[in-house]
Amino acid sequence: MQKAKIQALRRNKHVYANQKTIGFRARRASALSLLAACGTTPSSTAQTGSSASGGAAAEPVTLTFWRAGTDVETETYWNAMIDRFEAEHPGVTVELSSLPWGDEIETKLNAAYASGTAPDILNYSLVLIPQRASVGQYANLDNYVADWEGAQDIMPAVMETGKYDGSVYGIPIKPDARMFVWRKDMFEAAGLDPETPPTTWEELKEFADKLTIKENGTTVQAGYNMSIANGFQDYQIFLMQNGGDFVDAATNTLTYNSPEAVEALEFLNTFVQDGNVIPADQFQSGSDVFVGGKAAMAYKNPADIQNMITADPTLADKIGVSAPLSRKQQATFGGMGFMFLSEDSKNKDLAWEFIEMALNNDEMKIRIDDLGIPPIRQSMVEDYVALDPEMNQAIVDAIAVGKGAYLVIYSNELNNQVSAAIEQVYYGKKSAQEALDESVAAYQKEVDALLAS
Repeated sequence: MQKAKIQALRRNKHVYANQKTIGFRARRASALSLLAACGTTPSSTAQTGSSASGGAAAEPVTLTFWRAGTDVETETYWNAMIDRFEAEHPGVTVELSSLPWGDEIETKLNAAYASGTAPDILNYSLVLIPQRASVGQYANLDNYVADWEGAQDIMPAVMETGKYDGSVYGIPIKPDARMFVWRKDMFEAAGLDPETPPTTWEELKEFADKLTIKENGTTVQAGYNMSIANGFQDYQIFLMQNGGDFVDAATNTLTYNSPEAVEALEFLNTFVQDGNVIPADQFQSGSDVFVGGKAAMAYKNPADIQNMITADPTLADKIGVSAPLSRKQQATFGGMGFMFLSEDSKNKDLAWEFIEMALNNDEMKIRIDDLGIPPIRQSMVEDYVALDPEMNQAIVDAIAVGKGAYLVIYSNELNNQVSAAIEQVYYGKKSAQEALDESVAAYQKEVDALLAS
């Protein structure tokens, strides 16, 4: 597959000229500005840098590191780890850029890979592993993993998520399973038992009706929190619980208009039409209704809850957590954050040392303490659960039944198509059956044409 196919999959809303790097971290720029400008070091320094023992680099080296996400807490952690890495690798500078999720990071990455200025290291989700691995943008990490002592301690199922066509392209670092969460104080105010969350779809709707507060016809407290724009993730949770999926990846047959899919969408639409939700966009920074204290129930990842409690310690006893709800099966969205190494990097060995450091026990423990990010090392799970049995067991349970993005080369556009279809339903333009049937019929033709080319 040629790079043009990847570009054809993207329908970005922004042009390259409008992209901005957020939180760009440049240190010692006076000595390294020419190196940093191109994102890599000259070819004469390829595969050089410090050794794992921390010896001095043969000459100054700059590694560029991009991460998806702009939250302050995670950026603070990465800056601190970069300081630790640089202290162990004299002469090495790591420059961090934090980019918003969604179209912006996709557009910027496409431009960087096309122009030869891709980052050495990328912290991103699994959504584009097939696309970028298939065109040689992500480096094959099999040789590094074979020599990595820590590989055997990574949960096997988690390690598998970073593979494409039998090879490792991404090293998992952040489980992102969505657990069910609720505000105990809002439950009490609504006359509900704060220690007893809903366990079925029917109970969820019943509770949402009781927890919704409206003023002059406008919802000011949402009984349930879900995205209206870019809502594919919330929808995927309920579709999987109902026994369905967006696509049969083995045959590339779109299935998000199945009876299970229609039923799931019709159910979610009752929350919208009854005013149980406050419209939000999961990719718009600051729009999270539950995090903002205006929703009583939601599916959230551990970092969201940790950040809420860090910002307001009084919430520690007010947020309940549990494993995902079940209908035909128990399921939730189980994304995963990965560390990738760009194939074009001139400093692969040094970049791998950075990734290896990020996956060691010490760094994982820091992320547990500071960010609430669960460990993916098997040796650390028992101690992790013991730190907070209720919260951390719920997280482990969610990871066990989580499923992330679909590993097809058109996964990003698939999510866009699903989001567009369900948004038509939420805004009352079409029925669930009509919107999903029309979307699948049109997009299946595009998928077939893409795979045939």
